Amino acid sequence: MIKLLKILVIMLFCVNAYALTFNDAEEVYKQLVIKNHVMPLPKLAYWPNDQVNAFCDSDAQTIVLTRGILKFVQNKDQLAMVIGHELGHCILHHPISTPRNEYIADRMGYWLSQAAGYNVCKGVEVLKNLNDPASATHPASINRYNVLKCK
Repeated sequence: MIKLLKILVIMLFCVNAYALTFNDAEEVYKQLVIKNHVMPLPKLAYWPNDQVNAFCDSDAQTIVLTRGILKFVQNKDQLAMVIGHELGHCILHHPISTPRNEYIADRMGYWLSQAAGYNVCKGVEVLKNLNDPASATHPASINRYNVLKCK
């Protein structure tokens, strides 16, 4: 019985060892906007969807994080890169997503995260882990990672 209990504890720890919460996201968001003097403030919203996604809405007023992205990121440094990237879209009022805008938002996420005290070398790993192929609106995530990765 004790052996079975140990196995269950190990399984529970390994399944969701680094899932972050929306409260974690709010904390990271506050650090990003305070340390970078972001004004006006877009709202931060949660969407209970398992798709690994985050986006700035079309009027640049709200950053939406899905349950999937909160489960996917491995630490607050990666979460800061995700939120910083979306803040970049909001700050720059990117009307549509294009590969160029994605690279620009990646740079903004990097700078905003660094200025807020997050470890950007750990943060950019989120792009490598995504392993998304290129699309009409987004470059391949590994290409984006290669632009930002720490040497």
